[in-house]
Amino acid sequence: MYTRFVNIRRLVQFTTVANAGSITEAAKRLHIAQPALSHSLGELERDLGVKLFERHRRGVTLTDSGKVALEHAKTVLRQIEYLREAVVETEQNPSGSVSLALPASVAHVLSKPVGEAVLSELPLVSLSLDEGLTGDLARSLRSGRIDLMIHFDVEFDDEYLAEPLIREELFLFGRDIGGRGDISMADASNFPIFLPGPQHAMGRAIARFERENNRHFTRVPLEAGVHPMLALVEAGRGTAILPWSLIHDRVDKNGLTARRITSPSVSRTAFLVTLQSRLQTPAAKAVAEIVRNAVSMIHKQGLWRGELLV
Repeated sequence: MYTRFVNIRRLVQFTTVANAGSITEAAKRLHIAQPALSHSLGELERDLGVKLFERHRRGVTLTDSGKVALEHAKTVLRQIEYLREAVVETEQNPSGSVSLALPASVAHVLSKPVGEAVLSELPLVSLSLDEGLTGDLARSLRSGRIDLMIHFDVEFDDEYLAEPLIREELFLFGRDIGGRGDISMADASNFPIFLPGPQHAMGRAIARFERENNRHFTRVPLEAGVHPMLALVEAGRGTAILPWSLIHDRVDKNGLTARRITSPSVSRTAFLVTLQSRLQTPAAKAVAEIVRNAVSMIHKQGLWRGELLV
């Protein structure tokens, strides 16, 4: 049984010779040496097990087998061209479903520009835009429930593809926090602070910061999620350490202010993450590009403060 594969490049050369009626002329059209083309045709004949051309002084003519091979070669090459056009069309007009998951602080500032851009620029893409805890999002990514997520300060290994987006600054946020300028970590630690637990990326980032600097913030003895914590801060029950992306529209309202923490500064890095093992569709790639552009835009607008890494 014949099992050898036919080289596509040789099919192109074969059809060119058949159309030209001459190996010499075909070699000129293909910009290759005549001996190399003759050798390639001989290899194709050996692959197919038939003689394709009758050679004579004026050039070449197709054998009966060559005529049959030419029709099939044209069909194969047309299908390859259709494949190329279909792939290009898919890249230019991506379609399908994409799931993007965001932590709460990121969703607050990124959901609107990403959602609007997908609706305007990717009409054939169905986007699922989810919000959740970073730990839950990581599990959803591994299970295949989501395609892309934004995550913070995780030690990524070969399992992930992680692209840094922004190293965001963190602020002390609350009432009666002594002004509007920067505040040192030593002074910030004097305020009672709502600090999230280790299931939150912010909780892990602050715990790591405390270990590295051998200093601890004063904790309010109550652990709450993002929105309950904001409600308690607004009620004057304590302060919080938060990124500007989450508080930009709350600062200077209802007596609330924010001070950037320095000496040393407190920051964390946001990554755009997917799995190494998952082939990204053109639709997912297009959504990822929209995320990058949106991050750059809101950073430029001052809605997400820190060092842009895109």
